[in-house]
Amino acid sequence: MINDLITLANDLDQKGLRKEADFIDSIIRQAGELVDLDQRRKEKEAENLLRNRMQELEEEDQKNQKNKYIFVLDDEETWAEDVFIVKVSDKELEQISEGDKITNIISPKRYVSIRDIFFS
Repeated sequence: MINDLITLANDLDQKGLRKEADFIDSIIRQAGELVDLDQRRKEKEAENLLRNRMQELEEEDQKNQKNKYIFVLDDEETWAEDVFIVKVSDKELEQISEGDKITNIISPKRYVSIRDIFFS
């Protein structure tokens, strides 16, 4: 329809009917402004839909997040994702008390996991 109005305005110009051609041109401009307004309105609606959906997803993520736990020892510097209660011999306890490092003591036969106790 706009193309037909443009053709009509050009025909009127060629026939010397400037006033009529200018009137048709003003109609074309107004129609263009309406199209622009409609396009901006649609873009704004799309932005709002996107923003709302992003907010919904963010809220969903917050609801679905499970708490994460770490275990902090009394020195407030040593931590782990799990802590084990380990059965040690008197000799191993003495070595640990003297500051020696004991390795290979975490085996299924010797420990109970705190995580298993509290979070299973």
